[in-house]
Amino acid sequence: MKARLLPLTVTGSALAMGFVIWGCAGVGGTVTPSDQMPLMCATEAPPAEEIASVEAFVASQVGSFPPNVPIVVPIYFHIITTNEGVGDVSDAVIAEQMVALNAGFAGTQSPGGFDTKVSFTLAGVDRTANSAWYTCARDTAEDRAMKTALRQGSADDVNIYVRDLPPGIGGWGGFPWWYAGDPIMDGPEVDNTGMPGASSGALGDLVVHEVGHWIGLYHTFQGGCEKNNDYVSDTPAEEHYNWNCPTGAIDTCPQRRFPGNDPTMNFMDYTADSCKYQFTSGQTTRLQSMWVTYRKGK
Repeated sequence: MKARLLPLTVTGSALAMGFVIWGCAGVGGTVTPSDQMPLMCATEAPPAEEIASVEAFVASQVGSFPPNVPIVVPIYFHIITTNEGVGDVSDAVIAEQMVALNAGFAGTQSPGGFDTKVSFTLAGVDRTANSAWYTCARDTAEDRAMKTALRQGSADDVNIYVRDLPPGIGGWGGFPWWYAGDPIMDGPEVDNTGMPGASSGALGDLVVHEVGHWIGLYHTFQGGCEKNNDYVSDTPAEEHYNWNCPTGAIDTCPQRRFPGNDPTMNFMDYTADSCKYQFTSGQTTRLQSMWVTYRKGK
């Protein structure tokens, strides 16, 4: 197991002396004072019609996918601060984030991970003091202006925007098939407190999770107890996301047609950073196919 999370006092109506989970929003259970507080993001499941169209198209391209070849992704970090410099993220933190990101995709964060053959190289870091961008809402004129000014590369370069997101939100991202329709807005945004070493105790898996979406992975709990759920055969179906660090097996879809315990150790679930360490073979096949279809050389 990885290092334990540190306690965090959460203000307002949130939990006192709870813990933060970094991931994306989904349908979950009721949070009690003994639970870790999920810090949501705005990466939502696409409409059913969009999912069906994407899955059909990718399936039609299967013959063009080479078997699990190495993928090297350039990554740009854009650090946004207030005009006075509040919210800066150091080069040391970015270096620690790169280690966590590469370890997550290589399957080496903890025994039981799977090597996806995806690695990341740091292509650039820039810092911009702009209070309007620092706290702007998603998909606003300020958000677009920020990305228009800062975005680097093309479809196969990942741009990470680190700034102050609204209370209760750790990050948001998008899917690779969205790039062609709006290239400027491609790339995850994450809260600066979700970077490794922050007071939240984050270990870097927020970025691993969001980049998983960027390459084409859904949440493991998408669709709940349905046949296709996340379109990966070796991530057992989950009725809803899990949080905390589960101490025993959990099976939220116990019906016979959904064998297997919830993949609470998976980066695309919602458990704490200290308990997530795995992508699977099936997720690797999916992200490789998504890469070739929507990002490689685009």
